[in-house]
Amino acid sequence: MAAIYARFLLPILGIGYSAGFFRYAFMITEPILKPLRKYLVFGMLDLSPLVLLFVVQFVGISLRNWLIIM
Repeated sequence: MAAIYARFLLPILGIGYSAGFFRYAFMITEPILKPLRKYLVFGMLDLSPLVLLFVVQFVGISLRNWLIIM
């Protein structure tokens, strides 16, 4: 989740691709975000990181609840 947040926030803060952590976050998140972009980009608005954050949180909560029940 930290890599997704970094991928979303660092360009807004003016930190570009030359930063090491940004390149690492890009390398980790790009294989997951690329297929989502086919359906979640509307003009200049890219909603794929937001949707991915919701999916990661949903899976994490579901997994936690499943492990508690077991």
